[in-house]
Amino acid sequence: MLIKLDTADFTTGGHDSETARSGITAVFPMKPNIAGISQHGGSPGTMETDILRPLHRKNNSVDAVAICGRSIFGFTAVHGIVKEMKEDGKGFQVGNLRVPIVPAAAIFDFTENQEMPDEEWGKLAYRGRSNSVLTGAHWAGRGATVGKIRGISNCTASGQGFSQYRRGKLYIGVLTVLNAFGEIRDVHGNIVAGARGENGEFVDSIEYAKTHGLSAARMKANTTVGVLITNIAGDTSSMCRMAEACNSGYASRIYPFNTSYDGDTIFAVSTNEVEEDIDTAMMIARTVASDSVLSVFRK
Repeated sequence: MLIKLDTADFTTGGHDSETARSGITAVFPMKPNIAGISQHGGSPGTMETDILRPLHRKNNSVDAVAICGRSIFGFTAVHGIVKEMKEDGKGFQVGNLRVPIVPAAAIFDFTENQEMPDEEWGKLAYRGRSNSVLTGAHWAGRGATVGKIRGISNCTASGQGFSQYRRGKLYIGVLTVLNAFGEIRDVHGNIVAGARGENGEFVDSIEYAKTHGLSAARMKANTTVGVLITNIAGDTSSMCRMAEACNSGYASRIYPFNTSYDGDTIFAVSTNEVEEDIDTAMMIARTVASDSVLSVFRK
């Protein structure tokens, strides 16, 4: 499904390879911005994320945020974005050089093949950027799956989701690449995607673990990555809090979440323009993040 962004402050771009069954997703702020991060998964695969934490240089502006498949090898595709942005004169000025700031996180999607990405993936994502997001099994979500407690052969295909909210000038959107160990539950607690039992029924992962235990071998291919985009005024610390709110929203839909073998990472980027109470914004962010997860499975 193609969803148009209800803001002109950001664009998105992506590319997926049908042969690799993997891809890359990127978000591009159109204005100077502030950014933060929440990282609760026990096995993250990330690049350029330390700069988004409050203890580092304050209120950094990012040029893009990327999500890639193929684990750490996907950062080759991210470098394609960096090179394209450098050619366009974008980035942090260091002497006579522009250095694009592109934090990124990867999901592990080597479930069907081991074809490697190249810089062309990122270059195509950058060149194809627009004001719309493609949801479903596309871009970095091409090879994503959920519900792995009974192994890859019994999981459910997943993908990329997006949800957004606008009230007056306030805007909050959340893009999600969903590659979780746990199952996905709707607002009524019903499983909508997850591990399948011997008769094809959905399995409650937590109850299954109580009886059968957890297999570490089955837990090593999981990560949910999100990018919150907004225009609320704040600083690095408040953006980290917004990212934390997204993590809470994800945890309300993904069971279990933030395990030792997940790389769950959430970015938050704001154009820093609209005054809004941070607690109200966080409540909205939780709801939007929750809906972003469910949107992966909408037709």
